Amino acid sequence: MKKLIITLIVILVIVFAIILSVYLFTDILNPTKIPINEINLDGINNGSYAGGYETKLVKATVIVHIYDENIYKIDLLRHENGLGKKAEAVLDKVTLTNSVMVDHISGATYSSVVLLKSVEDAIIKAQPKQIDLSEYKLVQLVGTIDNNSFEAIYNDIATSFRYPMIEQKMAELSIEDGDMIYILCTVNEDKQNIVTEIIKK
Repeated sequence: MKKLIITLIVILVIVFAIILSVYLFTDILNPTKIPINEINLDGINNGSYAGGYETKLVKATVIVHIYDENIYKIDLLRHENGLGKKAEAVLDKVTLTNSVMVDHISGATYSSVVLLKSVEDAIIKAQPKQIDLSEYKLVQLVGTIDNNSFEAIYNDIATSFRYPMIEQKMAELSIEDGDMIYILCTVNEDKQNIVTEIIKK
């Protein structure tokens, strides 16, 4: 009788362990737990960007190449997976549609999601940086005084500002006389307006 009770307890523990393992494994491999977010390529920077995503079972790293607001190539650097190698075809779908909102590869859904999240991560890194303009002054450029200073209209008053190599900066940003620009500046001991940053409006 005692042996029967011990045997039943062992069987119950094993059954419970199996049920728990199946539940956890199913939960881990549930792709709905990993949301894919649409990517915005408007105004995105050209270049090549690394992205990656990892779970307990699948890991991926990609290089996404962007030109003219389009994904023109994706290099797969790493894809640690069990049986999900065929999911790599999802990267071709991304390139063709210029979007991560594509159908997953049948039979490799979980790996597909991880690969798409890797691309999403790379795209996030390529997004233009948002600049807080609250500390900047919006002025209208009048013209250069010399290569280290310029004149601009601020609060309806013509004001001189110091900025080293202003002519080169204007050429770099394609700024012309009369353009509106954002400037970040301080006032030194000699009451000169010293500009530290210029952004074209």
